Amino acid sequence: MVEADIRQLTKLRNQAARSIGFADFYEMQLRLSEIEPDELEALFAELDSLTHDAYVALKAEMDSALAERLGISVAELRPWHYQNRFFQEAPSIYGVNLNSFYEGKDPVAIAKKYFMGIGMPVDTILAHSDLYEKPGKYQHAYSTDIDRQGDARIVCSVRPNYYWMGTLLHELGHATYSRYYDSKLPWLLRQEAHSFTTEAVAEFFGALPANRPGWSR
Repeated sequence: MVEADIRQLTKLRNQAARSIGFADFYEMQLRLSEIEPDELEALFAELDSLTHDAYVALKAEMDSALAERLGISVAELRPWHYQNRFFQEAPSIYGVNLNSFYEGKDPVAIAKKYFMGIGMPVDTILAHSDLYEKPGKYQHAYSTDIDRQGDARIVCSVRPNYYWMGTLLHELGHATYSRYYDSKLPWLLRQEAHSFTTEAVAEFFGALPANRPGWSR
């Protein structure tokens, strides 16, 4: 069973981490990423205290709507009922069809115009990238920095919908971060200061397709 394999893997990873001086694999991964575990836990504790009441109220609203739609009680709701098993995005319960805003539109053209408007042209990135569906192709998306000299590329399977508009902007967020490194920096330093910096800017761009004009997240 998968469960047994995962438990065994967890034990082996913890053993390996302890053998080189860490408390466990979790601590090792954080410290090797230059993140202090105590600082991280304190940050999340603070965020929890600041957002707890608002989160509980909004979660109750979601639970009520989902339970009614599925014909079950709130107590019967399980992770798979939330449409995103890691709860990274809110479930669709408000009757807004975000896909309708992108029907008949070209997400690539929209992205190109947007990045041009903020002074970060992506024409070269797009010209070197693999943007559309094809048989046997990787089904999600990623960005890669080929040479740390400006040759950043992305892989997508773009369709005219909300998901791919957001994914395209997200990957271009990574790619522009890579493309616009300071060329005067030594080659070894031409990368993100930390993984959370490039991920943060990618998340910012990827969230824009759900914004109304004039709104700022």
